[in-house]
Amino acid sequence: NVATSALFVSAWAYFLVAGVLDPRGGIRVLWPLFGLSNQLLAGTALAIATTVLVRTGRARYAWVTAGPLLFLLTVTMTAGVQLIASPDPALGFLAKAAAPQANPAEAVNARIDAIVAGLFLLLVATVVVSAARQWLRVLRGDLPIEPDEPPRGGGGGPTLGDVPAVGGRTRCC
Repeated sequence: NVATSALFVSAWAYFLVAGVLDPRGGIRVLWPLFGLSNQLLAGTALAIATTVLVRTGRARYAWVTAGPLLFLLTVTMTAGVQLIASPDPALGFLAKAAAPQANPAEAVNARIDAIVAGLFLLLVATVVVSAARQWLRVLRGDLPIEPDEPPRGGGGGPTLGDVPAVGGRTRCC
């Protein structure tokens, strides 16, 4: 979508320009968001992996991904809320924006950081809640388990990854 691409390019352009105009340098604007988004991305991947395990009938192994997911989201969501709302201006974006010694550019950047961090937290929470609803539906039997088998080729030939037999014998390595 052109509009979405334009929005994302504009957002990155803003962060780059703000980094140049910020008297302390742009890394102070982007680094906390990078750290938060990196951990939230890991949480999203763990939620998806847990969903795959549950949906394919391997719920007994879901603890392997659900345990780290629970720990990671507890720590990261707590850190994200602190990053936004801590009363300490050295940590909290909103406190930094409201600090009397903050110049106008730093205050605007801190408010935008708070909005972006809040959006990240909201989007990941949406993904995890949606995944948890899928887990419950499968475990209650409301949603059927999906078989986890490789796709079959329609042309009668070998499927992707199969080693074809030569002279009636299966080749190996």
